[in-house]
Amino acid sequence: MRPDEMLKDIEKRLEKLNIYELRQVARAVGVHRPADGKKSRIEEDILGIASGAVTPIEQSRRGAPPKSQQYDEKLVADINACRKAHLSQSFEVDEPDEFKNVLRVNDSGANSEGEISGFLRIDGNRASLYACGDFSGGGVTVHQMFIARHSLKTGDFIKGRCVGGNNRIPALAEIYFINGIAAGEREERRSFDELTHIYPATTLKTEHKSGGLACRFIDLFSPLALGQRGFLKCPTKSEKSEIIKAVAAGISCNHPRLKVIVILIDELPEVISDFKKHLSGATLLYTTFASPRESHIVTARMGFEHAKRIAEDGGDAVILFDGVTRLAHAYGEDYAAEIKKLLFCACNAEEGGSLTVLSTLLNDGGEIYGEFSPLANMAVTLSTELAEKRLFPAVDIKNSFADREEYLLSAKELGAANALRTLPAEEVFKLFNETRTNAELIDKLI
Repeated sequence: MRPDEMLKDIEKRLEKLNIYELRQVARAVGVHRPADGKKSRIEEDILGIASGAVTPIEQSRRGAPPKSQQYDEKLVADINACRKAHLSQSFEVDEPDEFKNVLRVNDSGANSEGEISGFLRIDGNRASLYACGDFSGGGVTVHQMFIARHSLKTGDFIKGRCVGGNNRIPALAEIYFINGIAAGEREERRSFDELTHIYPATTLKTEHKSGGLACRFIDLFSPLALGQRGFLKCPTKSEKSEIIKAVAAGISCNHPRLKVIVILIDELPEVISDFKKHLSGATLLYTTFASPRESHIVTARMGFEHAKRIAEDGGDAVILFDGVTRLAHAYGEDYAAEIKKLLFCACNAEEGGSLTVLSTLLNDGGEIYGEFSPLANMAVTLSTELAEKRLFPAVDIKNSFADREEYLLSAKELGAANALRTLPAEEVFKLFNETRTNAELIDKLI
């Protein structure tokens, strides 16, 4: 049963209870002051806890004990299960201000607590949770007890309960989920460095209704696959941001179980605002051109570490990264070895799980381009000449490729791609614009 269906079922069952039965359930699930208020208020508080919107309180041990400890145990269990399902569903974190309102002060004012979610960074003996953006200062403290108990690593995305107040540093008090998996249900995970890399074999479809021609070009001429290490080779002024958004939307639409992580480094604030507005189903990490150099490096690392944790748990993660050239400038003279470590993370693991990387790379022919271009097993190349002819998206299909494409495309798709590569660019764009889907185009050609 889906979380929303569970909530509706609980609401119907609550309506059938009398006020005394309702208060007993309210007390059991952690409603504040369950003996006060009308039936409608108590029902609303219980549903708030069930949906994950309200933080339950611990039962008070002070004062006179309740007249009866009896309650509908099945209903209470279902309310707690519904709460866990809703918290797991809200796994994404895109906003950098996630922690601004995370602490809720209770009526006594003595302590404050609330739901918390964020990425874990372990730096020596210090471990903290961060929402997004600046992963250096502040954060919510995570005790080493949690690190040891759950074998936590940098990049783990944690959802739990935070405590603080009275000038105390906010600290994690309880863990509900780690990377979307209930903390008590996680199996022992493999180390990413021990995974066996094999060739990409599972194709990712990016074509979707609002994706435009860019996704159709990628699917046919440089098919994306789980575990690939790909580049979007582009001029300085190009439509790369639009292509990244389209690919992210296409993967989220066609493969909803995949984890899509978009990393923007040294970006314009208006571009980041546009991504926030239009990006859905993906996690967004970013820094602006005003961010310090260290912030660019740490943010990029955090995105890759999070993707590695997903792969270690047997899941599939896709990183859309803008991009290698900007990060190289942030690293300075020592850029090559550090960035190669990140690119090496691309992995289709024989044991299960994968990490796919598609990064922008300026094709200006400079030293950075020459260093990294040969490392790709998939590339989408944008052409200045096509852009000058007003042919958009300016994908140069003759210089776009995927290694072992014969294993990623059907015989019809491969035949159509080879035939289209022999045609002038203007004719190729005309054929694509005359058809709505790649399937329709292939039927027309073959």
